[in-house]
Amino acid sequence: MKQKLSFLSYTVGPVMLALGMMLAFFSPVAAQAPGDEPQPPTGQETVKVPVERMEKQYQRQLDRLDAQVTRLEKTDEIIADVEKRIGDLAAKGKDVSALEEALGNYQASVDEAVSLHATAETILQTHDGFDADGKVVDAQAAAVTLREASNAMNDVQRLLRPALRDLLQALRDFRRDNR
Repeated sequence: MKQKLSFLSYTVGPVMLALGMMLAFFSPVAAQAPGDEPQPPTGQETVKVPVERMEKQYQRQLDRLDAQVTRLEKTDEIIADVEKRIGDLAAKGKDVSALEEALGNYQASVDEAVSLHATAETILQTHDGFDADGKVVDAQAAAVTLREASNAMNDVQRLLRPALRDLLQALRDFRRDNR
């Protein structure tokens, strides 16, 4: 049995490797000669697909903006809850300076995030390149609108995630140190 397995592994492996190399060498390749200019696609179907995609992306960005509003509203609840906890702990005579500092940093990040969110909201409300129904009227302007709105909303997330993580870590550290 061992000889059969050895025979198969030494014969089948090289044969498969040879077949793979032959396929790689003889498969058709799409290449462009130097100096040839690429031709843009023709036909209405090819133009319609990116436009439809941009319209769907615009609707997704609007939905994303609404979801971001909900998350930003929750930051007020988080801040109020942490302030209440800090007040209760301070009343018990605990040193809450680290928690106050972490909360202050979080509040500063939230304020900056609200500003960035307002930028994204303004971009999407202005909706350059889109009509009032969300249909593309200028593809280039629509692409810029989508990119700028997406960047602003991504910046909000990049700002809030670490700020919330740091606040939660400060709360965990406080709990661990004051058991």
